[in-house]
Amino acid sequence: MEKRVVIIELDKERGLMTKKIRVLIADDDPTILENYSLILELDRSQSYLVETVRQVNDVMGAIKRFRPDVVLLDNHFDDNEAGIDDLLPRISALYPEISVVIITAKRGSDSDPILRAMGWSAEGFLDKPVGKDVLRSKVLEVYERKQKEKIQ
Repeated sequence: MEKRVVIIELDKERGLMTKKIRVLIADDDPTILENYSLILELDRSQSYLVETVRQVNDVMGAIKRFRPDVVLLDNHFDDNEAGIDDLLPRISALYPEISVVIITAKRGSDSDPILRAMGWSAEGFLDKPVGKDVLRSKVLEVYERKQKEKIQ
């Protein structure tokens, strides 16, 4: 059985111990990766530990190594047409404790992959471009929902 490391840090302003939410961002756009990483890392109300991957073939290895709480997964990667069609079933089967949020620029134009993603337990969707408050609240929402499920 694998051990999971939980990172807890002291919030000096409030004197509280808070868990860092581990987020893997998978997108082939380096600007998206940089922006979303900064949005989460600079959040003053919650601590995040962020890792990014640019290629679809690196996603499963990053999940195994990094063990994120939440994966923000691009709907479409330039290097692989399959994208979520290939990844989501594997993530759901191997790592049911991970929340997956699909980030997409295509939801209005092509709903087939989105409908399939719902069947593979995607926890939610974010339409690009994603504002900082929307990104932070969605990550926190799906993380907290999964934590409540673990307790029940």
